[in-house]
Amino acid sequence: MTSAQDQNHGARGKAPLTFCVYGTYQASEDYPNTRYFLQLLNTSVRFRLLDEWGGQLSAGRYYDRTRSWPAKLLAFAGLGFNSLRAALRIRRACLRLAPDFIYVPYPGVVVLWCLSFLPFQRKATILVVDSFISLFDTVVIDRKLLGQDSLAARLLLRFERRALQVADRVLTDTRLNADYYAHLLGLDADLFKPLPLSINAGGYCQVREQAMAHQGIKVLFAGSFVPLQGVEIIVRAAALLKARTDLEFRLVGDGQTANAIQALISELELTNVSWSRGWMNSADMLEEYRQADLCLGIFGGTDKAHRVWPYKNYQAMAAGKALVSMQTKALDFVTPETGYFCPIPPENPQRLAAAIISLADDMQARRRLGQTAGLAFDTLLASEPTELRFHALVR
Repeated sequence: MTSAQDQNHGARGKAPLTFCVYGTYQASEDYPNTRYFLQLLNTSVRFRLLDEWGGQLSAGRYYDRTRSWPAKLLAFAGLGFNSLRAALRIRRACLRLAPDFIYVPYPGVVVLWCLSFLPFQRKATILVVDSFISLFDTVVIDRKLLGQDSLAARLLLRFERRALQVADRVLTDTRLNADYYAHLLGLDADLFKPLPLSINAGGYCQVREQAMAHQGIKVLFAGSFVPLQGVEIIVRAAALLKARTDLEFRLVGDGQTANAIQALISELELTNVSWSRGWMNSADMLEEYRQADLCLGIFGGTDKAHRVWPYKNYQAMAAGKALVSMQTKALDFVTPETGYFCPIPPENPQRLAAAIISLADDMQARRRLGQTAGLAFDTLLASEPTELRFHALVR
């Protein structure tokens, strides 16, 4: 019997933890962490679902910059209304079902804010909210959409603090983020619990066995083009490597800095960069990773960039690809000696270009790095270790 079978056999010998899921979430490819974490809970022998309700009725991302202002206001009104409905269901479940825990997926902060105004008895039920992205940190600190001392920013901080005080466990993606959010919001550090993000592990792990033969070296970056990702650093590294005709830089995605990146590519007259601008479905994204020889992570110099291990890095590791990303201690449970990625200083296109050349010119080094990344993912970030970590948090 394998170790995984031993663990499952042991789990079957105990009563599974009962749970409910309520919120305004989407279990879709637009929000893969929600989709695949719910899949993990629903297929595990350690947990048993009692009730579920998700009040987000429209497809697509919660914030879409292409929407008109009336459409945005309507979307946020719907988010608020459905959050209140979810809060009422949480209150009823605590009284009638008394599950071991209730899970509120991202963006659960609005649900908990509504819940904070509803008197109810929780008994022994543990309330778990997924808040790996902080509203205040994203809007005010990272993207600087509001001035930090503005009235709107102060109200947003109070809103998020009040909401998260209702929870018993607040899930973040890294220990650094957990400690940071506790300090930022002025809440008990023990409230915040790090848990790896969930991805389509089965799909990306299959990529390891489907490497595609092609000429040249394909260097892939897929992302949401936010400041912490440092896409400008990638473009400037591509400019330094224009003479290397064997290198193709492939960009996938869209977002806040996309227009500036487009202008920079035109200014530098780069012909070694191709870009699929927009959101890509899961099948096409898997194909991008299958064809990639090297994958790029994040390189921005923001504080947030040092605290996160982004989704794209999970995907590259699961796919067994050589990964270059900025130095970080975000994965504090993976030792540097593991060598699961090639670290470089942030905001340094010269060092990025040098790392790309080093790996592009050494196929065996690329393969070793990819194999180590795949092993680190299987051991520490895949569904089974994530399930065990979460079970320990709620039992």
